[in-house]
Amino acid sequence: MKSCGVGSMKWIIFVILACLSLNLCAKKKVYKHKGIWQELYLYHAPSEKFSFGILLNNLYSTSEGNKDWFVQPGVKYEIVTNIHIESLFRREYFKSDDGWTYENRSTIRLSGQTHIGNWSIRNRHRVELRYFEKESSSYRYRTDIKLKPDWSFTKLKLKPYIQEEAFVSSKKVSRIRSYFGIQGKKEAFEPSIYLLVQSNNLGDYFKHLLIYGISVGIQL
Repeated sequence: MKSCGVGSMKWIIFVILACLSLNLCAKKKVYKHKGIWQELYLYHAPSEKFSFGILLNNLYSTSEGNKDWFVQPGVKYEIVTNIHIESLFRREYFKSDDGWTYENRSTIRLSGQTHIGNWSIRNRHRVELRYFEKESSSYRYRTDIKLKPDWSFTKLKLKPYIQEEAFVSSKKVSRIRSYFGIQGKKEAFEPSIYLLVQSNNLGDYFKHLLIYGISVGIQL
């Protein structure tokens, strides 16, 4: 069993590193921009299987001057052990050179988690129905994989992690996100910081946005 686990882990690490390399070296031209992302997640779990929460998110692109923020309530239910389904809704506001506009987004997300050796692996799949104020409605599929160790350090129980996410819309991979971060937990307080490379597929090249993120989760 140990041999199988080690072999599987090698493949998982290989795939993630390959995705990171492809993301950072993607196609011909590279336009780099920077952003700052802040997230606050408040949630409550009245039972072992059911929880609900609200996510507040703010993104500011320092090089382009664009702003993006949303509020996203949601409910989560454990179907079987380590398999969850979520229903989410957000109203997201964008600011660019043309002023403010918004999007209403309904989402269903399915997630699962397992362990291989001393590592935790989480995989999520989501389908989004997007209603725009100034554009046609559309669907989008997203999937991500997150890898983190079972061990931790300091009183905050800090753990490093890597995460890779792909967006599929208009029959192509339209966006890739690569995360490297550190997250912790102390009682009801769950802080994390991360570095994120977001790569948007513009056809002939990928446009990269480097994002510095901070997130705080609080269990009520």
